[in-house]
Amino acid sequence: MGFGLSGGGMTGNPGTAGSSLTLTGNLILAAGSAAAPSFTFTGDLATGIFRQGAGTIGFSSAGTSVLSIGTSAGVNGTLNNTFAFYTTGANGGYQSVNSVRLTAEIADGASAIGVISNTTNAFATVGAKLHEWRNATTPLGGVSFRGTLFTGAATIPDATGAPGNATQNSPRGRAAIANGAATCVITNDQVTADSVVVVTWEVDPLQRFWVVPGAGSFTLSVTAVVVGNLAFRYVVFK
Repeated sequence: MGFGLSGGGMTGNPGTAGSSLTLTGNLILAAGSAAAPSFTFTGDLATGIFRQGAGTIGFSSAGTSVLSIGTSAGVNGTLNNTFAFYTTGANGGYQSVNSVRLTAEIADGASAIGVISNTTNAFATVGAKLHEWRNATTPLGGVSFRGTLFTGAATIPDATGAPGNATQNSPRGRAAIANGAATCVITNDQVTADSVVVVTWEVDPLQRFWVVPGAGSFTLSVTAVVVGNLAFRYVVFK
């Protein structure tokens, strides 16, 4: 059975199955929902397109929202255990375009990849990053364009201006054992008793040293008191 409409900006072919409907105005539908989308299909009424919210289009499959597109939310979705965002190119071309693809429940194997991130830009400038992780606007770490992991902000905490014990709640920092001292305690909420703290010296300490991590701090010790302030840098792994 076909249908026919004419006038009001709509034309059709009455009585002809599979006939087209041409609109010169707007087709206005109810908002719908994931369970009952406004734009749907015969035999599968729980799959289609609906209005998820102000300025946001939702796509549902079998009554479940699987993808949303909006001006503020960007693109979000779960399709066949995969979230994929493509900035260019066709679906499936993520390995050769600027893209991020996250795949869940992928089978284990020598070629298995759970997360793929790719850019066609050939980064080559020192300081360029493939990834950066932030808490609000504070950088916490990332991956350089050469694949090197880094932690903390670009500018690390520096206590060398006041040598001795210091508080630096950061995965990396710079401090100094004060003149005449043999230890330096860094209070740091990133440190646990199981942490590994790697220390590098800005000058050769010319003596044995060791680091003891604890809950919320670590202690750097040398075998004898130092003459002059002895600056060092550290990175915390936990």
